[in-house]
Amino acid sequence: MSELAHIEDNAIVIRIPKDQLSGAAYQGLDDLGIEDESEVDWDQLAIDMVAELNSEEEDGTTLVHRALDQALINAGENGSSAFPD
Repeated sequence: MSELAHIEDNAIVIRIPKDQLSGAAYQGLDDLGIEDESEVDWDQLAIDMVAELNSEEEDGTTLVHRALDQALINAGENGSSAFPD
């Protein structure tokens, strides 16, 4: 699978083709006990996953916000030159 996230023009883009969704989300399938991927309706799952990614908690936070926050923290902890010493 190619890189899921990259910079495109002036934006961070996370792009997952639906036909590669099982590879990108394999841990979730395992956690749910899904052994036969052919039984999954991938088109419907993509719709449902986008809804979950955009679902807001009471304070407006989404799964996307949490992922971005964690990526920022990881970058800082791994020596990103974006931050002052």
